[in-house]
Amino acid sequence: MKKIINSILLSIVPLFFLSCIDESAPTAVAAVDSTSAAEVFGGYTLDLNPTIVFAADGLTGTYNNSANDSGFPAGTNIQVVIKYVDGGVGLDITFTADAFTEGALGVTVQDFKDTGNDGGIDEFTVAAAKVGDKPIPNFKPVVKRPMPGEMKRSKADLAANPVASTADAAVAQKAVDISGTPTLAEWNSNIVGKGFLIKGAAGDNDVVSFTSATEGVSYEFTDGIVDSFTYTYEELAGEGEGILKITTDYTENGVKMRGFQDIGLKFTDWYNGTFKEEVSTDTNLDTGVITYDSTLDSGTFSIIDNVTVYVQQQSTASAGSTTAN
Repeated sequence: MKKIINSILLSIVPLFFLSCIDESAPTAVAAVDSTSAAEVFGGYTLDLNPTIVFAADGLTGTYNNSANDSGFPAGTNIQVVIKYVDGGVGLDITFTADAFTEGALGVTVQDFKDTGNDGGIDEFTVAAAKVGDKPIPNFKPVVKRPMPGEMKRSKADLAANPVASTADAAVAQKAVDISGTPTLAEWNSNIVGKGFLIKGAAGDNDVVSFTSATEGVSYEFTDGIVDSFTYTYEELAGEGEGILKITTDYTENGVKMRGFQDIGLKFTDWYNGTFKEEVSTDTNLDTGVITYDSTLDSGTFSIIDNVTVYVQQQSTASAGSTTAN
């Protein structure tokens, strides 16, 4: 994303990015224990700063954390072994890897909720986190809200506690196929209101938030900049990818400029994949002169369901690092 536009301290984040749950809908308690947890968490991406991507079997995963001051172990693309243990309160999940020299990472999860009693898990809480036997300093409970189809109740739970016997529940209970490239309608229903964690080839970790079907905000943590942009998304039918066209208006040294990026998206599923800039230009709006960027970025993206919480965590970590220096 082009820099300099609407520079704002990351600590000032509008609260309208918070996702909402329909509190009027009937809510069922989802039963998740050590015997069913792998089935429930398989394929899920847990964003805690770090980001942990559970493999489909729920027993292994990939751990990424570039922040050395978050309290969590630092590292990139660390392969972890995942185990589940029933705790006194909630479920304890441990992530073990040789790279975790101070001991396994452990989190406690609890309060799984099925809003609408339709078979999907819509909310749960990460109540505690530790490395080895030591709690992570200043960790506060985090409420996670998986996206539709991203986390479901186990077969055993549904057999013991059937979903509501309504037409709406029956429709909602059908498996949501999130494989491949989302259509525009699927993008608007499942991506808009959330964001992508962008990991570029140069090692940058930025966030792109899609606040509506045509507008968004980018967060560049290295430079402490927030940029507004407009965009269009289109599925390239038959090509297995989508195209994202982003336009950003900004002022540089008193000159009005317009940045444009044509970005190809290859989806592993709706929430993960790779990106590649196909075209990146800057236009001087006074003279009409167009400059083409010779260095085009590429990398990976993964979904962030609550951009506000993630950005606040990044801002707190950055502030702590600055204070320490």
